[in-house]
Amino acid sequence: MPCTPVRGVCAALLLLCFACAPAARAWDLMAGMTQADLHLAEKEAGVYLGVQEVYPVGDGPWVFIGSAEYQLRRGSQIFNYTNPQFGLFQEEGAVSLHCLQPAGFLGVDLAVGEHAIRFYTGASILLKVGESWDEPDGDKGFDLGYEDLDLQLHLGMTFVIDRYLVDARYSAGLLESVVYRDDDVLGGDKAAGDDLPEEGEKASMMQVGVGMSF
Repeated sequence: MPCTPVRGVCAALLLLCFACAPAARAWDLMAGMTQADLHLAEKEAGVYLGVQEVYPVGDGPWVFIGSAEYQLRRGSQIFNYTNPQFGLFQEEGAVSLHCLQPAGFLGVDLAVGEHAIRFYTGASILLKVGESWDEPDGDKGFDLGYEDLDLQLHLGMTFVIDRYLVDARYSAGLLESVVYRDDDVLGGDKAAGDDLPEEGEKASMMQVGVGMSF
C-alpha cells in the first residue's frame, strides 16, 4: 500500500518521540471501555488494557506519554444468510477485533487546584492480531473483514487526581480498514435493513477508562 505524506509524517513523529524521550517520571496502568465504528449497523462495547509511561519535556507543563495497549473492538449487523435446512433467513453477525497498539502522545498538564487536567494528542500503529466472527450456521455470500494494519491519530483528555486517572480519547484511522476477501459482493441487498460497509472505509473509536500511577 503506498505511503502518503500524512502517513509518513505520522510514523516519523511517533518514532522520533520514542527516540528522544527522557527518563520516565511515572508509569500508569489503564483499563476501560471501547466503542469502535467498524461501519456495521451496531457499535458494540469492547474493552482495553494498557500501560503507559509519562516523561517530562523540559521544566514546563509539557509531557510525553509512551503507551502500549490491547484493544477489543466489536461491531454487529443483521445479515441475510442461507443454509440447506432453513433457506434464506436473517440473523445477527458480530465481529471481534483483537488489536495491539504502541502509541506516542504529547500532552500539556494544566493545574486545577491540587489536581490537573491533561490535554494530549498523538499517533499510533494499530496491529490486528485476531479477528473472529460470531455467526449462525449459514452462508451470507461474501467474506467481509478488516485489514491487519492501521495508523491512527488521537485526541484525548485525562483528569489526574493524585495517583488516579480518568481518561477519554477519540481515535481516527488513516488507512483503509474494511476489506472484502472475495468478489461475490452484490451490494446492500446482502444485509437486512442496512447497507454493507464500503470497501476501504476507515475505522474510528472512542474509549473511556481509568488508571493508577506507580
